[in-house]
Amino acid sequence: MKNKNYWESGLPYIDRLVISDLPDEVSQVNGLGGGTLDVIDLLSADSIAPVRSGGNNVIITKGGGYTPFTMRVDQPPFNDVRVRQAFRLICDRNAMLRTSSAATAKSATTCSSVGRRLRLGASPA
Repeated sequence: MKNKNYWESGLPYIDRLVISDLPDEVSQVNGLGGGTLDVIDLLSADSIAPVRSGGNNVIITKGGGYTPFTMRVDQPPFNDVRVRQAFRLICDRNAMLRTSSAATAKSATTCSSVGRRLRLGASPA
């Protein structure tokens, strides 16, 4: 529902927003291609070509999007700081970025970091 008391007159340019939580990336790309979705976000580099080939815009922007790896630190084995530290060293983070984001992202060292987001959406009419 549009906010009639929005602080800037004439904005926003939207009357309704529906956010759908889809289970996986394939569902997002299929939804965009099938016309049930207008915008999809935070996808892997492998999705760029299929989305573009469907006639859609692909916009890569700096943003605060991230995909966290979470663990319960109050239960074994993650209540042991050495295990948590080992998980930080377990993989080549830069290789993961190159593989998953076509080298457009930055690795976060904390919960918040400026990276690059893949924003894939339908071409404007």
